[in-house]
Amino acid sequence: MAPLHKRGQKGWTMEIIEFEKWTPSVEDPRKREYAGQRTAQEVFGELKYRLESQGYLPDEYLLLDSHWENGREIPRDADIFCTTDYGGSEGVYLDVYLKWYDEQQKKSVTKSFITGKTLGENGNDLDRMFLISSAITKAFHGDHATHTRYDDTGGAVEVYEEDGVTVLSIADGSSGYGLRIYQYQGELLEEYGRLGEALYPENAQVIGETAAFEVEEVAERTFSVITDEGRVLFHARCGEMTEAAADE
Repeated sequence: MAPLHKRGQKGWTMEIIEFEKWTPSVEDPRKREYAGQRTAQEVFGELKYRLESQGYLPDEYLLLDSHWENGREIPRDADIFCTTDYGGSEGVYLDVYLKWYDEQQKKSVTKSFITGKTLGENGNDLDRMFLISSAITKAFHGDHATHTRYDDTGGAVEVYEEDGVTVLSIADGSSGYGLRIYQYQGELLEEYGRLGEALYPENAQVIGETAAFEVEEVAERTFSVITDEGRVLFHARCGEMTEAAADE
């Protein structure tokens, strides 16, 4: 499992994959000093392991572009982005690119980094590849979201039981998809998918570890969520779900 960083009362977030190498400062061990760039193969290996542990590997292949083999380092200050689309012949393709400014050429450079492909080519395969693209983006950029979007209609935010598991479900507009948060085998998970379908904890994102997960609507559109970290109140209002209060 990928390492987790605790974020106090609000939960945990996954450690981002970095392109740089860092070492403790000799003058102040609490600080880090830049120690060069990581190789593309090293970064790819870490990403592939993380995706595999989350159940997010494309079912046909995920390959590093040959340009980045043989110990080639990631350019300094490079950024990463993904594109997802149907292929020209069959399957769904995920292309991951690196983009950086080349000081010698005095221009921006974009280079293919990783390519992934599914065996299937229907709408579900496309949806899954977009989820993989999201997982890759979060692996390098982190999750900067502070609000959970939802459709402010009856039943958009729902708490229910499925096979003995308490589920907090938040609909994504009228798309038929949404976010489901639940506890499974000691871990708090979040899973985005089609509402009404069975839960797939092996494909869910890990938020953190908790033995407790209790959700209750304590007032109109106000929900109490209890985990091992304590109790948090959320108030759902038009367009977003906001944190109302937190108890120790």
